[in-house]
Amino acid sequence: RDEVEAAIATGVIGKGPGGSEDRLLVTKGLARLTAERAAELHRRLRALEAEFGNDDPAEGGEPWGFVLALYPAARTAATPEEPTDEEKSLD
Repeated sequence: RDEVEAAIATGVIGKGPGGSEDRLLVTKGLARLTAERAAELHRRLRALEAEFGNDDPAEGGEPWGFVLALYPAARTAATPEEPTDEEKSLD
């Protein structure tokens, strides 16, 4: 968070074509995944991190930070159980 705030304060985010549209991506999601799909997402995120996180510095390139988090979410009111067949028939 501190790095993002510093980039905004110094104008690094908000410059260039499209302003911050192509310079900042912050997203949060919740997906209902089978164990197999969760493993596939984990594998693909690891592959992206390996691909981009290990790049040699490009001529004229600038540093980009990224954070990845993938975890099973605790059940809360925001993550209700699947509706029963009876509840589905009421829709």
